Amino acid sequence: MCTFARKTSTAKRQTIVIYTVILDSVFFLIGIPIFYLIFGNIIIPPNEAQFFGNLGATVILIITYVGMLLYTTLFIWGVFINPKKLKSFLLFCCKIPFLKRFQEKATQLGDDIVLTSKEVKSKNGIIMSSFLATCGAWTGKFLLIIAIIIALVPSFETNIPLLILLFAKLKTMFVLILLFPSPGGAGFAELAFKAFMYGYIPSTSALVIALVWRLMSYYSYLIAGAIIIPTWLRNRWKERGESKSES
Repeated sequence: MCTFARKTSTAKRQTIVIYTVILDSVFFLIGIPIFYLIFGNIIIPPNEAQFFGNLGATVILIITYVGMLLYTTLFIWGVFINPKKLKSFLLFCCKIPFLKRFQEKATQLGDDIVLTSKEVKSKNGIIMSSFLATCGAWTGKFLLIIAIIIALVPSFETNIPLLILLFAKLKTMFVLILLFPSPGGAGFAELAFKAFMYGYIPSTSALVIALVWRLMSYYSYLIAGAIIIPTWLRNRWKERGESKSES
């Protein structure tokens, strides 16, 4: 019974992960073109050659956007239209010699997509409410950064058009952060922030603001996890030892 409960719990977590990936991706896929039509290239940092190397921020943004569009379309088709065919497609791809080592993971991903599809289809109205919640969560993250900028840069002008532009630049920045392999874009996010805010806030203030932002929204969770998780694990092992001794 305990094993079944653990498997069910794991499956539900995978369902949440896949659904969250879809919603987050749709949020960015819709927003970036709209802001680009409004502001143009200004949402991309002007000093991209110094920061992104020879490719430039524009090329990297396009590559990331196209990649996001492809895997989101694939996931949406799998979750909302035909999960079993997507699973079969993933397993078929793993017949290619250099992809065979991913067969077990592809099977697990296919099972997770089938489960996610059943969960989503069984709950009416969850799509719109979940998407609105996703928009609210990301908007809150961007507004937090803008609030820190306003608080730490006294000379910053708080007119509505500029605030909307900063919102657009932050949204673009997060798309590029997704491409960076380190957890949470650690290290890259701080440098990206300085590049995207170039010309809008002083360079000396940018790194300070980035540090405050990351401490509030990312590193604080890492510190809390480092404190809480060892205690939680000790308690779990203690409970397991007590249950074994009782049996």
